[in-house]
Amino acid sequence: MRKAGVLDMTDARRISVRDSLIVMGLLCILVAGEGFAEAGFAETGTADKNSALVQAEAMLDAFYAWNAVALAAAVEPTAEADRLLYYQAWAKAAHYTITRRQPCIHVDDGAIECRITVTDDFGQALGYVATDTFRLMPGSFRVASVTFAGNDPPIFEELFAWIRQHRPEVMSGPCKDLFDGGTTPADCARAVAVSARLFMKSRSAEVDSP
Repeated sequence: MRKAGVLDMTDARRISVRDSLIVMGLLCILVAGEGFAEAGFAETGTADKNSALVQAEAMLDAFYAWNAVALAAAVEPTAEADRLLYYQAWAKAAHYTITRRQPCIHVDDGAIECRITVTDDFGQALGYVATDTFRLMPGSFRVASVTFAGNDPPIFEELFAWIRQHRPEVMSGPCKDLFDGGTTPADCARAVAVSARLFMKSRSAEVDSP
């Protein structure tokens, strides 16, 4: 018979085994919990990325549908947004037509890039096709910031140099403050398109002259 309060080796072994099982069970729960947490974070990250891409594609849909109201609603109201709206009106007046729209992709620092190849009145006059690259930073509910740039060839810059020399009224009139607070983007685009045709005629005349 055992004395009260005294454990023999058999009891000690039973307690040791029981405690080990409890500890192992707790470890399994912790490991499983971490796995579920990691899976949850991964799903959240994927959802966030997909949401950002949806924002970007929706902004482009509004831009090329020539819907200024929808475009303004798709981006935060900043100076960049004002330039984007200016560019939309310019592009609409210059008859931008999409020839290839690549899916938007995630790039560095959480940004998204979207590339759109178009034909327009300038390219048709000057003989080239351009691709615009939009770089966006997604926000909580809409695009937080956006910049854009085209890969127009050097002849496009030559055109503007020619306009400044031979048609300065374009730059002081409809193209005043071009992409920098200007208020007549459509008139500017049409004036540049007319200038592009005149520019090419002047180049042809120079080539044909003896």
